[in-house]
Amino acid sequence: MEYLKFLEEKLKGKMSFAGETIMFLDLALGWLANLISILEEIFGLKVGEEEKFPLLSPWTQDFADSPIIKGNWPH
Repeated sequence: MEYLKFLEEKLKGKMSFAGETIMFLDLALGWLANLISILEEIFGLKVGEEEKFPLLSPWTQDFADSPIIKGNWPH
């Protein structure tokens, strides 16, 4: 949770970690978007709660919904 809080701080005032568009750092951290959804579905964990992470939660959804990511995302 500490690391997620750290990432939350890095998103302040930005749409992605690099600014307004998906860049290398977003791609490097993009596995989080997939892993969090898997953990939530399998174990019922609520890691990506919007109350705790109001910036990181939308980032994971925006990242996953991006056309370039969505078209290449594993099933």
